[in-house]
Amino acid sequence: MNLEYASVKRRVDAATLAVGKEYTFEQDCYVYFGASFTSTSGYCRVYVTNENDEIVHYVQINPAPTSANAQTTHEYFAKKWWKIKTGSYGSLYNNVISYSLIY
Repeated sequence: MNLEYASVKRRVDAATLAVGKEYTFEQDCYVYFGASFTSTSGYCRVYVTNENDEIVHYVQINPAPTSANAQTTHEYFAKKWWKIKTGSYGSLYNNVISYSLIY
């Protein structure tokens, strides 16, 4: 299914995922990520892996120059059964990221 030309899109906003946990996509979609930080240092790494556990997309979210600002990424395509995996190094608010899906 080519989502870019689909006539109807559905958006599921702001689910959260704890660092170190995984999420498996239930259908083809686009995904984007967000993270909030408690200071201007640290980062969060997000990986989208395929069914063979190979990295398809890699994103590093860094805090804004002003602490506690939420940062978001652009959209990434994901297929059914692919996964989101995360890791962070300090200052990630509540040690979670958010993700939104667009079908």
